[in-house]
Amino acid sequence: MNKLFYLVWRNQYIRRFIRNNQCRDLIINVDENYLNDNHQYLEVFTAQDKLDYNISIRFHKGNYVNNQYKHLVTDLNYDHTFITQSDFGLIDDGVNRLSLIVKDGQEGTGKLPSSLTYLELSSWNHRETGPVAEIVHHVLSNIPPNLKTLILPHGYLFTSNYVIPESITYLGCESRYDNFKRLVVSPNKVYRNCILDVYSVEALQWLHENTWINNIVIDGRVNITDTPIPPHVATIRVRDGSIQEYALPKMLEVLTCTFETPFSHLAHLKILCLLHYPSKLEKGLLPLSLEEFNVTYNSSLDIDVLPRLLRTLRLYRFNQPLGVGSLPNSLTHLYIGSFNQPLGASVLPQSLKVLKMHNFNQTWLPSLPPSLVELNIEKFTGSFEASSQPLDKLNTLNIGSLDASLPRILVNVKSINMSVHSIIDGSGTCLYHTSLKRLNLHLIRKTPLYPNSFPPTIEYLSLINADIQSMGVIPEGITLKTVFGTIDPKYIPPSVKSNKLPIKTIKA
Repeated sequence: MNKLFYLVWRNQYIRRFIRNNQCRDLIINVDENYLNDNHQYLEVFTAQDKLDYNISIRFHKGNYVNNQYKHLVTDLNYDHTFITQSDFGLIDDGVNRLSLIVKDGQEGTGKLPSSLTYLELSSWNHRETGPVAEIVHHVLSNIPPNLKTLILPHGYLFTSNYVIPESITYLGCESRYDNFKRLVVSPNKVYRNCILDVYSVEALQWLHENTWINNIVIDGRVNITDTPIPPHVATIRVRDGSIQEYALPKMLEVLTCTFETPFSHLAHLKILCLLHYPSKLEKGLLPLSLEEFNVTYNSSLDIDVLPRLLRTLRLYRFNQPLGVGSLPNSLTHLYIGSFNQPLGASVLPQSLKVLKMHNFNQTWLPSLPPSLVELNIEKFTGSFEASSQPLDKLNTLNIGSLDASLPRILVNVKSINMSVHSIIDGSGTCLYHTSLKRLNLHLIRKTPLYPNSFPPTIEYLSLINADIQSMGVIPEGITLKTVFGTIDPKYIPPSVKSNKLPIKTIKA
């Protein structure tokens, strides 16, 4: 068997294929020191590997310009403390993403690399029109040929007329129509994240002829009479008041408003955000097409009030009992942050993937849907019922404390990201009785750990805020990564391997 393994492993193509697939969609955050110390591990990825497998090496701190290994960086994330004058010609060709916070006194020079596909410019000061305008003007006048995403500072006032190239598929900007008039856009383009602030009827008149914007924020005090909202508008946020039913486009897909704005007649509405709904929700009020509903609401929730296609539900300030059938079976994401009521069996839909109950702290938690991949119950210090079914798909857990009943839901889980607010047991943790192989444990406060805290099956362990002052806590032969903790090196077994990836590594 070993001979066969080495024969396969010696094949460079197979080894590279396995490595790249393991690192697919990985974001590796590096700073200047890490790049200097570990460049040899990053050099195994070719430029084509990074593109094909979406592997990003993100530089966020230090002297990028003079670093001899800057050619390895694909993602440059700079804030204003690291650069005073932007000579874009110093950015290595191979950088795909650039995020830059622009500031007073900053001028743009040089050409951006042709490899750039994502560019985000932001400012500490909204509606900055002085020196910040210089660098934004330079960028808009020299857009690289392969750029797909361009995000501009909020409220930036254009100083000239600019042509938006065909290559750009995402344009992020919010402004008024007299400012957007300076942009020349192809007639076949639609930029959903380009937001028009509507403060006058003239803005709506302009919008009728400029269909590349279909996302608007409208002042509810604007007197819409002879100029209704254009039919191509798909997203509306109503600010400071409400608007009449006839003014809303029939094909509207996203609406954010107060309860005075009518919405039940919108047959194509997919997302509805109600800033406040003081009355009780009645059957037939919400469009059947609704897929996401966000509302500040604290009245009872009857059966069949919520549409049957609803997938995401956020009930802000809701703290009322939930009965069987009050939540549709289609639901996959549920946020009820203020909820702290006894939760009966079969109340939660069996298709649920994400459940967030930040204030829930009852004595018992019943059996949860086995489809859950993320569970956030950060104040829960109770127990899971004996009948609780395993949550085999769970990969993220935020919980108040580790209870002896926790292994009931983790019995088949091999890898998990876990945040814990407190550990009370001084003789170890309940995690010892699981079969976890990979554990990212984030202790919200600095917390001591004792022997028998981790299962014998553990192979990879990442700890944040761990205080380890005795032998037997860290298992033999594992890969260990620690952040912000207190660990005396003499309590780490010699067989423990250090992780070759940097401290902050996440999946995209």
